[in-house]
This record gives sequence, structure tokens and C-alpha cells, in this order.
Amino acid sequence: MTRLVWFGTLESMARPERLDGKVVLVSGAANGIGAAVARALVDAGASVALLDVEGDALREVEAALGDRAYAQVVDVTDFDAVSAAVTSLVAHLGDIDAVIANAGIETLGWADEMPSEDFRRVVEVNLIGTWNTVRASIESLERRRGYILIVTSLSAVSNGPMNAAYNAAKAGVVAMARTMRLDLRHAGVDIGLSYLTYTDTPTARRAVEDPRMQSILRGVRGASLRPIPVDVVAQRYVRAIARRDRRLLFDRSSRLVVAMPELAQAILERMMGKQVVQLRRSERHRDDG
Repeated sequence: MTRLVWFGTLESMARPERLDGKVVLVSGAANGIGAAVARALVDAGASVALLDVEGDALREVEAALGDRAYAQVVDVTDFDAVSAAVTSLVAHLGDIDAVIANAGIETLGWADEMPSEDFRRVVEVNLIGTWNTVRASIESLERRRGYILIVTSLSAVSNGPMNAAYNAAKAGVVAMARTMRLDLRHAGVDIGLSYLTYTDTPTARRAVEDPRMQSILRGVRGASLRPIPVDVVAQRYVRAIARRDRRLLFDRSSRLVVAMPELAQAILERMMGKQVVQLRRSERHRDDG
């Protein structure tokens, strides 16, 4: 049965789950949600395999977590490198019980102005990187009848402005996860999807605080964004692994967005459409002047 998880409810104060003896791989582990979930996993008794391209920050996380952390500096868009890293961590920690495919980037830009290389890089990290991480881990996961938590976003099903690459990549991640549920069912591997909303990370804050996005939000009646603390997300991820959840949602409005994406998209376009048009026209007028 699908469990719906709400940010700010009494469930967040429930007794912490234990993952004693489990081995969990976390991509994008050098900072933000990845580093927070690595700490939460170790606190819950798990050993953690940490992947990230940011070597110095990743090594700091590894050192802070002690003997139950093992880091590999790797670009998740390079499948051969990810495969080698997984081979190394399995040799060091043992087979993988769970994977949290968390690595991701975001680059804002209007669809008609975004450089092709920026679009490609976002898709490569968020979609191809997620595939590489999961695919390289499947053999080990199958031996443990493990669990995969794929991090997506409400942007996968409700597509706001200036985010064509990110929205497309996250939508692709959802389709990939749903397909893999069928493909891996015979092996006893379960797959969960985390539909993140605005979370208190540097990447998310940069996006929300972008002057263009702020201009749009100011014109949306009732718009009020309160970021989810990364430690709250981390605890939910620990619980998701323990319970093998299929879906994680972090606020009540997310239920509508995920269950009825066409309606949610229509509402979003109605709320933001006028502001986007006004902003783009003012930018054009300023550039022409």
C-alpha cells in the first residue's frame, strides 16, 4: 500500500527507524540532501557508500561519518566510472541493500535562450546519471533483494517556467522508475519515488531566489514558499528504506499534483502565465532599448 508522507505532521516525530547492518549507496552525497541523508543513515546504523564529483566536500563528509562511510569521487554521467566505484564499494562494504539516486543539478533559463550544452548537462546528470547509478548497482541489489529510492520532483508532473531541462529530466526519471518496477519485480527489488518540492539546499534557493522567479512569484496570489529542512528529508529517506515505500510526498498539495497532473498543470499555467508574459515582454523591451 502506498504511504503518503507529509512534511510537518506528527509522523515526522515518530520513533526513528533502524537500518543496522544495511549498506546504502547515496549519490550526490557531498552536500545538501545527500550529505544530510548520509548522516541520518549512519545514525540509523547503516554503512554508507558516498558518490559525488565534488571531491574535497565528499571527503569531508566521509571523514565526519567515520568507519561506516566509504567515498568514491565520480561523475555520475560516466557509466564506466560509476561501475568501477560500485565494484570498489561492494568489495569494501559488502552488497548494497539500498540506493538513493539523489545527484542532480538545475540551470534556469528561458527555453528559447538556454544554450544547448546547458540543457544537455542537466539531462545528463539528472536522468542519465540516475540511470548509471541504478544500473551499476542492480546486480548487487538483486543479491540483497534491495530497494531503490529515485529522487524526482514535483517539476516532473507540474512544469513551471525557465526549467525545461530540469523538468524534462525529472519526468524521464519518473518514467524510468515506473518501468523498472515492472522489469525488476521478479528479483524482489522495490523502487520508490521521492517527489521533492522546495527544499532548503543551495541549488533550490538559487532557483527560487532568482530575480526572474521572484518577479513571477510576486504576481501569484497566495504564493508563499517555505523550504523543507534537509534533515527532515533525510529522516524520511531513512524511513522509506526501512518501509520500502513506493512514493514520498512532502506537503498536502503534492497529492493533487501527482494524482492529477493535467489539472495541476492547468492551475499552474493560470496562476503564472500572466506574470511570465509580462516579465518576458519587459525583458525584450529593455533589451531593445
